Amino acid sequence: MKKQRNLKVGMLSMFAPEKDSVAQVYSENLLKNANHAKATYIKIGTPGSDADYKVNFKSFGLARDVKRILLKEQLEVLHIQYIAPHFGKRTFNLNVLPLLKIGIPTITTLHEVHYPQQGSLIARARRAILTGVERAIVKNSTLVNVHTPGQKDFLEEHYGVDNALNIVTGLNPKPFHERHGKNILFFGLFSPGKGIEYLLGALDMLAGCNVRIVGSIPTPACKRYHAKIRRMLDGRDFPIEVFFKLWFSEKEKAEHFGWADAGVAPYVWGPYHSGAVQDAAEYGIPTVVTRIGAIWEMVEKFQFGEVIPAKDPQAIADGLAKVFSNYNSYRKGLAAYRSFATWEHAAAQYGEAYRDALKRFNGLNP
Repeated sequence: MKKQRNLKVGMLSMFAPEKDSVAQVYSENLLKNANHAKATYIKIGTPGSDADYKVNFKSFGLARDVKRILLKEQLEVLHIQYIAPHFGKRTFNLNVLPLLKIGIPTITTLHEVHYPQQGSLIARARRAILTGVERAIVKNSTLVNVHTPGQKDFLEEHYGVDNALNIVTGLNPKPFHERHGKNILFFGLFSPGKGIEYLLGALDMLAGCNVRIVGSIPTPACKRYHAKIRRMLDGRDFPIEVFFKLWFSEKEKAEHFGWADAGVAPYVWGPYHSGAVQDAAEYGIPTVVTRIGAIWEMVEKFQFGEVIPAKDPQAIADGLAKVFSNYNSYRKGLAAYRSFATWEHAAAQYGEAYRDALKRFNGLNP
């Protein structure tokens, strides 16, 4: 059997030392497993990264700059890690669209999928812009990948496309630690969509538990939300700790997850497959999640936590009680998920996708 040659793939993404917990982690894990993808990657990143080539993601000249790299490196496929804020508010992300007509196949990994949702007039207007760009990206990419089966189904039904993939997001599993007791961890951004106030509303129903809220505050909106949460905690007599800073290192993350027995993700908004839920799975921590966006899909499929309605403190308390009362069952679900969601598997699937994209682009049946 003829050995497959490596394809030359441009990876447009955030890279270290930029501080990004989604695209950067995703791309760098794929690069570590390039042998499984049978790909040679060229890193195209931002000026603050260690990428092979550095471009301004927020420029209307982005496609022109990437085209120069394509020609110099003789790239065969362009893989775009798409997270809307990375490409700038000023451009409305319209600068992404010319990348999809650059002269080679494009695979776009959508780290968010925007389902129809109620909200304020401003929120609906913002979502209308994002979904308009999302539609154009989906329809004009050679292939698009999303993180869960439900997201793939949504793209196919909502946009009427046949180019959507669902490639599993990988994990770097850590050893299961011994259970401490009833230590509950929220880990993630301090942002209004995270629903931390509903966790606080459940505190009186969590007797015998310890709670730790660990959040990064990279934007003014996050700082305002953090201040709101601190005000809600004033005068509360409950064993709760709050840690906040701009960014948490892997060492700090390991300390917090090593302390935890269960995670909680009480989100009220989230058009993504939560990185914090993935982190909890890596550390072997069962998690209570709300049925928002796509964060709950793998939790429910592999039974490594409880899925609850949003904005319901009682449901949070009840979900945590179930986790603690049947702990080993959830850890069995975690073991199954961790065996399924490997970066080696993800990289191999991307390798197939790169080759399928080439065939599609050239008018052949993939």
